[in-house]
Order: sequence, then structure tokens, then C-alpha cells
Amino acid sequence: MKTKNILLTATQVKLPMVAAMMILAAASLHAQTLLLDFTQTGGPYTTGWNPVYANFLADTPVASINNINGLGYNFSINHVAVYDNGNATESLTRSGFYTFGDNTLDHTFTLSGLAAGETVSLYACAAWDGNGRGGYVVFGDSGVSGIKAQTIGDPGTTPTVANLTLIGTATVDISGILQGTLNGAGGVGDASEGQVGGFEFLITSVPEPGTLALAGLGVAALVTFRRKN
Repeated sequence: MKTKNILLTATQVKLPMVAAMMILAAASLHAQTLLLDFTQTGGPYTTGWNPVYANFLADTPVASINNINGLGYNFSINHVAVYDNGNATESLTRSGFYTFGDNTLDHTFTLSGLAAGETVSLYACAAWDGNGRGGYVVFGDSGVSGIKAQTIGDPGTTPTVANLTLIGTATVDISGILQGTLNGAGGVGDASEGQVGGFEFLITSVPEPGTLALAGLGVAALVTFRRKN
């Protein structure tokens, strides 16, 4: 009888732990973060971020990066050039893209390789430590006027999403492609230059049936455990 009680106690301890691990595993399998630092070809970029290169003070018809983090996501942006303020302590805002030709050229950006049903949130870092040249970015539910990219505080050498501006969130359709635009510092259609230091995309997937089943089993196990105790 004593042996049985010891075994039951061990089971009671392990069951909720296993169930919780199943739920956490199901929840954590479906989020990806893409960190893009906009910089001149061959120039410095933030540690842990992916450099997207363009020409220094000259038009780059398409600046792009493919297979980001080896996950099959691709990013491109049209008609940008690169500035560099030379401040080595500003890892993310030292260099960035600006709207070459301003509103006379197209500055559409594209994120592809997505799956239908995924949601994507875009955060942006302003240029030059968030001064007035930060461009307006249109993406997802930002509205047609877009949101001005700003830097909140000093991004430092290891920038976090807390230092960036949330631009908007979009849901991917069957095309697997999302688009947005970079615009002038005065807004969409404004003839002024607009700048941006980098983008952070947060991609959240729709759980697959097997993942949902895993989470469901975890919940059911917890419910059963609580009823028995």
C-alpha cells in the first residue's frame, strides 16, 4: 500500500508538468522574427541582424535579401539609397535607407515566402536616432497615411522591439506575399526624403492540426488531473 501511494504521488507531480510542456511546445513552434538592418554594401550592421545592402548615396533599383534565416522568406524594397552618419555607437541607426528620388519613384517593399493565414507585424527603426527624417511606412492595418518610423530611446548594440515603432499588422492571403511602402518624412505623397534604419517582422503562424492536437491533449490532461484531485 505504501508503494502504491508513492507511485501515485510521483504521477501526480509529473502529469501537470508534462501537460504544461505539451502546451508550451505547441505555442512556441509557430513564431518567427526577422531582423533586417539596412546598410551600405559591405558596411557594418547590427550583431544578430541580417544586413540588407544598397548603394551609398546612389539609387538601388531593388535592395533585397533572400532565404532569411534559412526559412525561405524573401525581402525587397525599390529605389532606395544608403546614408551613413559614421557613429559607430549607433549600431542600428548609423546607416539606413532613404527614398531615392523621393515621391518621383516607387518605394514599395515586399515580404514573400509566407503561408496563407499567417499574421505579420512590422516594427521599424527610425534613421538618425529618430530625428525628423524618419519616413512614414504603410503596412497592414497602419492606414493609408502610414505610421512614422521612430526610435524610442537608444537602441544600443542589442536593439529590442521596445525601441522600435509598431507600424501595422497584416494577414497573409493565398499569394504568400505582403507589401508596404516607405514614404517621405512629411507623409505619403510628400516630396521630402524619408529614412528608415531597419525592419523587424514578427511572423505568427496558424498552428497545424497536429500542433493543435498536442495542445488539446495537454489541456485535457490538466483538466483530468484537476478533477481527480
